[in-house]
Amino acid sequence: MKTAHQNAPTPQSGPDVANKDFVDASIAAAPAAGNVFVFRPGGVAADNVYTSFSLLYADLVGLEGQRVLEFDSSLGACTVPAGTYAMHDVEWSGRVHGLGQTLVTIANGVTLTGLRKFSNLLVTTANGATTPCADYTAGAHYIYAYQTKFRTGVGSSPLFLFAGTSIVGFDMNESGFENTTLTDEPLQLAGSSAVTIALREDSYLNANVLISALGTALNINVYSGAASYDESQPANLSALFSFSNKVIASGSIVGQVISGAGRSTHASTIPRIVGSFAFNPLDHVVNLVPPVLAFRALAANGTPALTNSVQLYNLTDAAVVTTLSFTSTSTVKQVAALTIGGGAGQIPNSEKVYEIRIFMGADPGGDPLRTIELYSANMTAVNVLS
Repeated sequence: MKTAHQNAPTPQSGPDVANKDFVDASIAAAPAAGNVFVFRPGGVAADNVYTSFSLLYADLVGLEGQRVLEFDSSLGACTVPAGTYAMHDVEWSGRVHGLGQTLVTIANGVTLTGLRKFSNLLVTTANGATTPCADYTAGAHYIYAYQTKFRTGVGSSPLFLFAGTSIVGFDMNESGFENTTLTDEPLQLAGSSAVTIALREDSYLNANVLISALGTALNINVYSGAASYDESQPANLSALFSFSNKVIASGSIVGQVISGAGRSTHASTIPRIVGSFAFNPLDHVVNLVPPVLAFRALAANGTPALTNSVQLYNLTDAAVVTTLSFTSTSTVKQVAALTIGGGAGQIPNSEKVYEIRIFMGADPGGDPLRTIELYSANMTAVNVLS
């Protein structure tokens, strides 16, 4: 596709025949392939195929209505360069449906507004990139992803930032969020945002993909037995967090994560309080059957291998429930089964306030490498439905 000044007709007779730069400004750009704009780096620019993202965008914004920006990485890497782009009513799509995702890298300094639909893509940010999708500060928004994976580059800000008073519905079908770095989460909830994520066929939220602030609300809905949510998130602190399995049958296992603690570091034998929550086992009884409880944490030591601890503490009764010990400099998961009852180290069958504490087993002596590194800690309540 060409713009008006590129695609205007040249007269075939009359005094203007010799004018090679003939322009008729009244003629609007007309897509050669309807509303589809193909970005094919390394290819040949012709009709609706572009090798330059800036030229493609110039034509894309010139049209109204629903449009498709199709990324084709068959001849070269697809990178969205730094800039601000209005993507209202635009779907980002991979080249061929059903044959795997097309990799699209968003460069540092990209701002995308109105982008709400993705299909057949692997969307990631360049290392150290700023947040590209942050136009969620107020009002209601709906995002749809089909056969699309999302992740962030090393040292990058989140891919999506939901903030302010925004209300967001994120509908995922055969799509997922991934993170292999443990520290660069692609999803962040801030302010008093309220977000509902629907996980449909084969959709997933892997570990370490989500950060949520205390004032936010997060609801995870699972609509397929093939969908999954990993509760090992580094900082899921939403005051209003809920998990709903919409495909429940007899024998189904339903788990809920009780908000705990996120990323923290500490260098002292004096316990540091990194999270707290109120919990009552009676609130999690299903069909007269109490939940199965566990305390779990992801943590590591600084460079020297020491013995450090993550502790669940009953603040109401001033009693230690359980303590997890970590001796490795690599991030590992520790889990302790909890029992409901009135004895030492048990969870009372009434509401109590609990704290999560971290501390070292020996004084670090001022050595900055002698630390305990906590990535997440929480309680889980699991019910087997009958």
